[in-house]
Amino acid sequence: MKAMTTKKTLTTLTLLLLLIPVLFVSGCEDKGLAAEKELTLEEIAAQMQQKEDNVNDYSFTFNLNLDFEGEALEKEFEVMGKKPDMYRILTETPGKEPEKVEVSNGEYM
Repeated sequence: MKAMTTKKTLTTLTLLLLLIPVLFVSGCEDKGLAAEKELTLEEIAAQMQQKEDNVNDYSFTFNLNLDFEGEALEKEFEVMGKKPDMYRILTETPGKEPEKVEVSNGEYM
């Protein structure tokens, strides 16, 4: 019985010792020389512009927490936008009714 447990333990340890390096190596990729892969400022700007051009709409929530001279100010802004110039901004204090809604269709606000 003890020989069987020892054999299982050795098999398990052997598998772990073989598996761990395989896991580390599988996540690695050959990146070559750093100088070959470095991008210029213009290439980075072009890639950013291309990604921005692919975005048609966006939304996010912006939480603002300030402590100004002992007085706490807490605001939440829900922003939604759609290209080219449409957006909606909802301003509220958490736990209260919305205070202000700003909407624009690109021509009127």
